[in-house]
Formats: sequence, C-alpha cells, structure tokens
Amino acid sequence: MKRAISLLLAIVMMTIALAGCGKKTDKFIGTWKVDSVEIDGAKFTVSELKAMGDDSMCAAQIVIKTGGKAYVAECDDGTGDVVDWQETDTGIQIGEQNCTIVDGMICLKLKYDDEMIYFKKVSDSQTISVDQEGATVQPDNDTIEGTSSGTDADTEAEDSIAVKNSPDKYTWYIKNYVGKNCASIGYTSMGGDRMDHYGAGYIELVMVTPDGAYIDIESDDDLKQYVVTAQSYAPNTELKYVFDTDEDGNEYENLVQSQNIEEIVLCVKKVGSSEETSLGLTEITPSPDKFTWYIRDYSGRNLASCGYLSMGGDRMDHYGAGYIKFVIVSDDGSFIDPEDTELLKNYVITGQSVSPNTELKYVFSTDSEGNEYDNLVQSQNIEEIKITVKPVGGN
Repeated sequence: MKRAISLLLAIVMMTIALAGCGKKTDKFIGTWKVDSVEIDGAKFTVSELKAMGDDSMCAAQIVIKTGGKAYVAECDDGTGDVVDWQETDTGIQIGEQNCTIVDGMICLKLKYDDEMIYFKKVSDSQTISVDQEGATVQPDNDTIEGTSSGTDADTEAEDSIAVKNSPDKYTWYIKNYVGKNCASIGYTSMGGDRMDHYGAGYIELVMVTPDGAYIDIESDDDLKQYVVTAQSYAPNTELKYVFDTDEDGNEYENLVQSQNIEEIVLCVKKVGSSEETSLGLTEITPSPDKFTWYIRDYSGRNLASCGYLSMGGDRMDHYGAGYIKFVIVSDDGSFIDPEDTELLKNYVITGQSVSPNTELKYVFSTDSEGNEYDNLVQSQNIEEIKITVKPVGGN
C-alpha cells in the first residue's frame, strides 16, 4: 500500500504541464491539502494511510494564487512545479489536469489509473510553506549552541556544535534541538504528529515533559510554553535513506523507501522553569536495514503521544515497514480505552515488557517469482509490548 500511494503524487507531477490562461475565480484562491485518496473505489483518508504506514501524502499541497499561477508540491521541502490554472465548467484546470469539484474538494483523477486524489481547502493563504534544502539556509546547519544527547540545557554547560552539511541525498545529520523553543522546530503534519524535514524525508519529534504531561503539538500557544533540554540522538548522528526505484530500477529523487532513524525523543520543560529535566533518554540503535529494528524506550511519555490508533481500534507503533501493538495496563488494573484520546492524555508510561534496544526482526513476503516486497512484512519476532501506565501527577 505504501509504495502504491507514495507514487501517486510523483505521477501527478509528471502529468502536469503549463497550459493557457482562462477566467479566474477567487473561491479557488488559497492553500489546498490532501484530504483522502480513492483507489479502485475505496477511499482512504490521510489518517488511515498514516495508520497503514504511509506518510507520503501528509505534506502534499496545491497553493492557488491570484494572477493565474498555482504551486503543486509533493512535499514541503520545495519540491514542486509552478503551473497555470483556470476555472472550467466542471471545476478547475491545473496545468493540463482537468479537476472536478466533489463535496467542495478538488478531485484530481490520474490519467492512466483509477486513482483519485481529493484536495481540501485549508486556508485562504497564498503563502507557500516550504523548508527548502539548498533554497534557503537552515539555521540548524549553521554553528549552533547546545548540548549533546541526554544532558541538561543550562546555558553555562552549552558547547558550540557545528552540524555537518549533507554530502548527498542519502546521508543527513541530526540537528541540535537543545535550547530551542518547541514552537520554532519542525511542523505539525496532517496526521497530527510533530515532524522535521531532512532532505527528501522527515523525522518525528516526540516531546516528553518531566511529569509526563500532554503537550498539544497542534497548538502553537501550547508549544511556545516549552523549551528543549535534551535529545535522544546527539547532533551529527548519521541519518541514512534508501530510495524507492521504478520498474527499471532507477531511483526516485524524492521518494524515501526506508531510513535508519524514524523518531527523536526530545526532553522539554516549561520556559523559565527550574524543574529537573534530565530524564535519562535512551539512544536507540539505528536500523541497519529493513529487516532489523530496535525497540524504543516509551517510559516517561504521555500515553496519548505514544504511537497511533489503528483502524482496528488498537494502539500501535510503526517500525519500518511493520508495527507493534501496545497492551495497556494501568497501575490499579482499570480498563483504559485506546480509542479514548482524551482519557489517554491523563496517563504517563512507567514501564514496558520489552526492554529498549531489543532486536525486532522481520521476514518479508515474496511474489510468485520469489522477489521480496519492500513493505509487506510476513512475520516478526515481536508482535506486542505491554506498557504500564499511571495517572499524570500520581505517585
């Protein structure tokens, strides 16, 4: 599923070209993002795609501007095209693509497939939100102040750390987040996670408070209250990408198939607070390949910020092409409904049945010719983890 969906926008980008101008309507002006994708008559929301392991649609956008130009992007790293647009009798033409309007959304049907992508208008803004490598200088790649993994952020203890520049599209280096306000780092994806771009890919930022309190990462006002004091991977830790290939074996420039690090845990505290902030963060061994992953350290995390809710109603967490189920056990034995997000916010994780850095191994399914699929896990040695929790602020 992930490979099929992640290719949709790449196909869109190949079929869009400049077209002549026509009449323009203000109702289309603004920013549109993917709401859902329809494949063979079945519709999948962005949240459902994410639950199935596909984040490729989270940052796709169309920015329609006055004056007859539109920006179509697969992701927020500046990868996209500027094309002409015009209103039509049935909807809107973007480049050479004639799109209909369905339930107020732009419906883009691929020329040679049965797939359709639905874009929903999210704002009237014509500003293109990009975090462009090579187009604008990223402060994180300059000389910055901070501390290494797992240390406190007291100013007097900070050392100057120069984060290395990427030598190619395959290799990037973890930024230094220590000392930065949480509202100033990364972005909130459509799936509701805090992410940060690294080249063609991205990493999830998991924020952990000293008492396990929930942070609403979709609220800038909430994020502005916190500052980063430590991170689970030291600055300059190597991040490696493997890219998808087409049927001829040629690599795509912007479609990451897998990466050795998928998340960074950030220890945070309230701005101006003197509370203890060293939580003993565990550096998880980076994945050497798609077959081998290492169990994360969940202790100290707010339960609502841990993993995601699957379509089957279970609390899960992604590891590469696969996932693990959480079995939630409260300290007093009471039932905790994994589908009740508001309830989950009241709990902090205190322990887990599988130790951090335990090896997780995958065996992949094969096709009729014996070739391994990239994203279809046949079996794995660990399928679930029991996590123990207690109320936030409880003893």
